[in-house]
Amino acid sequence: MPETKQNRLCCTRHIVKYLLASIMLMHSESRAIFKHNREGEKMVTGPCRIEKAGIKDLPLMLKLWRCIPGLGVGSGDEEESLRLFMERNPSTCLVLKDGERLLGTVLGGFDGRRGYIYHLAVHPDYQGQGYGRELLKEVLHELRKLGAPKIHLFAFNENQLAASFYQSQGWEWRQDIQVFSWDMGKWKTEDDMTV
Repeated sequence: MPETKQNRLCCTRHIVKYLLASIMLMHSESRAIFKHNREGEKMVTGPCRIEKAGIKDLPLMLKLWRCIPGLGVGSGDEEESLRLFMERNPSTCLVLKDGERLLGTVLGGFDGRRGYIYHLAVHPDYQGQGYGRELLKEVLHELRKLGAPKIHLFAFNENQLAASFYQSQGWEWRQDIQVFSWDMGKWKTEDDMTV
């Protein structure tokens, strides 16, 4: 196609649009500013908001977790187990929504001694925009209000994206401890327990 003044002008407009969009994206990623609305909910500048997770959110939460590589959905993630967890930890189970669309989650729990964080997740289409960082800040804020002096979380060894994220947020990667689990489903009688 021969180069004409009109073609150059059109191309220049596309480049300018691309550059402006890139600048706006970099600016939003570096700030991801939240403000409070009238109801006291945290809001990303725009239509997104962080709110307490409700029982009605459970099916969408499970659907989100299943679409995120490296995030494990296990036997403790049935709706009934999650409902009980949310009832025991109402202020620390949070969702990020855009209207009715669920974009992110985090579950926090406090046992009176330590806080725990599970399933910090942001939909893959919305990762890298500061939403995970804001969900993490909010759950830490809520756990601090409950008196948690230290918080633990678990990530699979192969989930390097999660490890990089947490380390970039100042979390300490513990190499001095090991995690052991006991599956209560295999303990049918007292004789089944190998101690």
